[in-house]
Amino acid sequence: MVATRFSVEGLTCGLCLAELLDQLRSVPEVMEAAADLVIGGATVVVVTGDAEVLEEPVRGAVERAGFLLGSHDRLLPPHAGADHLLAARAFALGDEATEVLGSDVVTGGVRR
Repeated sequence: MVATRFSVEGLTCGLCLAELLDQLRSVPEVMEAAADLVIGGATVVVVTGDAEVLEEPVRGAVERAGFLLGSHDRLLPPHAGADHLLAARAFALGDEATEVLGSDVVTGGVRR
């Protein structure tokens, strides 16, 4: 399985995120899609497939959802998949993650 990370601009809420993920999951090459919503900034999206998912089908899905596709890069194991994305985000937030999400948050197998 190959994971590719994309940045997407323009998301403002959870409904935006749900629509984006639905559109991405409709792309035949995409086996799974996960995202870390960043309101007012670039939302990080990770898509996985049997092979690297190319930019053009992802761009089409992102634009159908009403957003703009930014940069992308291929992730190498073990840094692939939704669990790593969420754990890395929680780690990056540090104490702020606890304040925002509560002290009993578990993301990607990492207890904060």
